[in-house]
Amino acid sequence: MDTISASPAPSAPDIVPDFLWLVLFFGALYILGAIFSLFYSRMIGQIVAGILFMGAGSRLLRGEEFFSVAGWIGLGLLVFEGGASLDMNLLRKVFARATALALIGSVLPVSFGIIYVSLILGESITSGVASGASLASTSIAVALVLMQEHKIVETKIGTLLTAAAMLDDVFSLVLIAVVSSLGSFRPSDPGTPSALNPTEPASLSHAQSSLAIAIVRPIAASVAVLIVGTFAAKMFQTFLHRLFFVPMDPPTQVDGPACGRRTFCCCVLKIRQWWHSVLLSPYKHEVFLCIMCAYSFAWSITSVLAGSSYLIGAFVAGLAFGSDPSQSSPSAGFVLSRKGLERLDPLKWFLLAVFFGSIGFSLRVNVLFEPWALLYGALIYTIIMVGAKMLAGLLAKPLSWASFLTVGTAMVGRGELGLYLSEQAQRAGVVSPRIFAATTWALLLNTFLSPILFALVVKKYPTGQNANRLESDSHEQIEVDTYG
Repeated sequence: MDTISASPAPSAPDIVPDFLWLVLFFGALYILGAIFSLFYSRMIGQIVAGILFMGAGSRLLRGEEFFSVAGWIGLGLLVFEGGASLDMNLLRKVFARATALALIGSVLPVSFGIIYVSLILGESITSGVASGASLASTSIAVALVLMQEHKIVETKIGTLLTAAAMLDDVFSLVLIAVVSSLGSFRPSDPGTPSALNPTEPASLSHAQSSLAIAIVRPIAASVAVLIVGTFAAKMFQTFLHRLFFVPMDPPTQVDGPACGRRTFCCCVLKIRQWWHSVLLSPYKHEVFLCIMCAYSFAWSITSVLAGSSYLIGAFVAGLAFGSDPSQSSPSAGFVLSRKGLERLDPLKWFLLAVFFGSIGFSLRVNVLFEPWALLYGALIYTIIMVGAKMLAGLLAKPLSWASFLTVGTAMVGRGELGLYLSEQAQRAGVVSPRIFAATTWALLLNTFLSPILFALVVKKYPTGQNANRLESDSHEQIEVDTYG
C-alpha cells in the first residue's frame, strides 16, 4: 500500500509563539500609532512598531511578503478614496496657481535629490531620481489636519494648499510609475550596456536611450490613463445613475398583455425588474460596493498593462464615484459611494498600518543608525528637503512672509505615497541600503517637523490678520474630505 507523504502538522509550541507575536505586533501598531497621532504622524509610530518587531526573528519575517501585499491593497483603497474625494469645484477656483505650486513642490525635491544623491554622494542617477521622487509627495492628510486645527481651511491660502496637495498626489503617482520602471534599469557591471557608468561611447549612448525610455514611457502611459479615465468617469457616472436610480416606467411593466413572452423587449424588462426588486431593494449598498471594487480592479489592471502604476488606475477609478461638478448638490451616487467607503474605512486603515509595519521590517537598524546615515540623512538630507518644499511657498498669493511660511511649512509633511515609493525602489535595487536609510530619515523627520514648524508660523502670524479669507455667500461653504 502506497504511503502518502505529507508535511507533519505543526506542534503547539510552534503555533502559539507565532500567534502571540502576531497579537503583540498588531497591538504595537495600534498603540504606537495612537501615540504618534498626537503629533499628526501616526505612520511613524507604525514604522517604529515594525522596527521593534523586526527582531521577532523568523516568525513574523516569514510573512513579510504577505504584509507588504496587504499594505499595497490598503494603499490602493487610500488612493481610490482620494480620487472619489477630489473636489472639482474647489480645484477649478485656483487650478492654475495650485498646478504651479504642486509642480514646483514635486520638481524641486526630485532635482535636489539628484544633485545631492548622485552628484554629491556619488550614487547613480537612477538612485537620485528614486530618492528625490520619494520625497516629492506632500501628505494631504497632514496638511488638512493642520489647517483644520488652526482654522484656515476656508481661507485663500487654505484653498490653494488643499488643491495643490490634491494635484501633488497625482504627480506623485506618475513618479511612482517612473521609479517602478527604473527597477528594470539599474546599474550592473561597468562594461555592460545597462550600466550607468559605461566606459565606451556606444554603451553610454545605449544607456542614455534606455534611461530615457524608462522615464518617458511610464509618464506617457500615466497621462494617457488619467485623460481616458477622466472621460470614462463621467460616462460611468451616467451609467450608474441609470442603473441604480432611474425607476421603471409603470406603463412598461412586463406583466401586461401587450408584451409577448418571447420578445427581446420583454426579456430586457424582466431583467430590469429582477435587478430592481431582487437585488437593489434589499442589497443596494452591497451591490454598489461590489461595482466600486470591480471598477477599481479593472482600471488598476489596465494601468499596469499600459505601463503605469496600479495606483494611477485606482485614482481614476475613484473619479467615477466622486462629486459631479455640474450639479449644485451631491448626487445619490456620490452619497452611496461615501457610505461604501465608510464601510471599507476600518479595513483600509488596518491594511495601511500593516504596510507601514512592513516598511519597518525592511529597515536595517544597523544601517539606519550608522554615523553616515545620521549625518547625511537625518541632518543634511532632512534640511535640504525641508528647504525644497519651503521654496514652493514663493507661489503663495499675495506673497508675504506670512503666506510664504504658511504654505511652505504645510507642504513639508510627506505622506504614504513617499514611503511606498521608497520601499519599492529599495525592493527593486534602485537605491542602496545607505541611500534607503538616508531617504527614510528625511521622510520621517520632514513629516514629524511639519506640524511643529506650522504651529510656530501660525502663532507668529495669526490667521485673522494674514489668512485673507475667501469671499463667499452665507450659504456657501467649502468642504474638504481628508484622506491619506
